[in-house]
Amino acid sequence: MPWLAQTLPFAADILAAAPFSGTLHVFSQNNVRLDHIYFDTNAGLWRVDYLDIGCTTQAPEQISAVQLGNELHVFYRACSPIAGYGIRHARLSQGGWSFETLDPNPKNCRGVHCAATVFNGELHVFDSPNGVGIYHAWRDKRWRFEVLDDKDAGCSTGIGAATTVFRGRELHVFSSPNFETGIRWGKFDGKWQFQKLDVRDSFYPYAAVEFGGDLHVFATPLPQGKAPTPRWPGIRHGVLNGRWYFHTLDGGLSAGVKAAVVYGNRLDVFSNTPSQQVQVLNWFGYASPSLPSGLTGAEWQLISPPSAAYERLRLGPNLSIETATRTGIRHGFWAGRWQFETLDPDGSGMTPTIAATVFRPPGKPLGLNVFTWSKSSVAPADLRHTSFVP
Repeated sequence: MPWLAQTLPFAADILAAAPFSGTLHVFSQNNVRLDHIYFDTNAGLWRVDYLDIGCTTQAPEQISAVQLGNELHVFYRACSPIAGYGIRHARLSQGGWSFETLDPNPKNCRGVHCAATVFNGELHVFDSPNGVGIYHAWRDKRWRFEVLDDKDAGCSTGIGAATTVFRGRELHVFSSPNFETGIRWGKFDGKWQFQKLDVRDSFYPYAAVEFGGDLHVFATPLPQGKAPTPRWPGIRHGVLNGRWYFHTLDGGLSAGVKAAVVYGNRLDVFSNTPSQQVQVLNWFGYASPSLPSGLTGAEWQLISPPSAAYERLRLGPNLSIETATRTGIRHGFWAGRWQFETLDPDGSGMTPTIAATVFRPPGKPLGLNVFTWSKSSVAPADLRHTSFVP
């Protein structure tokens, strides 16, 4: 597939992306700040705005962006005396940005895994906090709150949250069971019902979509073997068609589901490739060095200006070498059968989150856009944008 890739000079961390008002918007939150990165169609270039304070006590692991009508909404983590403690909500409307913290409580751990959607014309956001149950907030003229699925030892907790609307009349949420493997699935069609799915093989459900008249959920299977070199069996894919069917995709080549989107008549899923330890040569200067024999361009990086903070094993006045962890992007798509490929192997680096969205620029075909980290051993990495437009 003819993918195009570019590195954008903005710090990338926990990412979310959404189209809005004729352009692409990307949000990145770390322990310091929430940044808003967007493409300025008038100037023809990418820009960044500082939006809000970060989270200094525990960084988020999942943030979410969704459009409702003429407004763009972002849900992320607040944990500071300034912003409060809980799920932070940023809203972009004609009047600009506004901010609020939902149900603030300095003792809670909410906002770590935010998954948002629109159901019956209302905003819904779910969080799988470090406690028992799924935290659910929705706006019906005012914000309302509840804790779901917190009645027994198999209830929801821990890591990962995904939500989607099915057939326009059902709201679904997926999370991890409490201290168990499998997926915890909740369905609302007038009342909430919960059950366990794929108990022996799945964990960390991070993506759910409706496609082809069926409901799909993607989860990370439990690794096989022990650290530091576990084996990843692939992607667990569940399909609801009368009943749930689960199978494994891309065995051994995918490690950690991050996103899924519907692109035209195709279903696309994105995950990490298994991590690898590599040696990286750093060049401290203002011009590219002549690479030593046997070293490829993908294994070195330019750091300018020089800084003592990046010292590793010095090889000379301008060179150092270090060991870094690398992962790439694994892309799978269904168009009659599943096909997989590794995207941008020389440009994308370690990717704790992958944000994917479809977007049709004015006067152009529908495109598929993926945002992740660039291949840099120095934190924070730059934002990497990989796009496909037919």
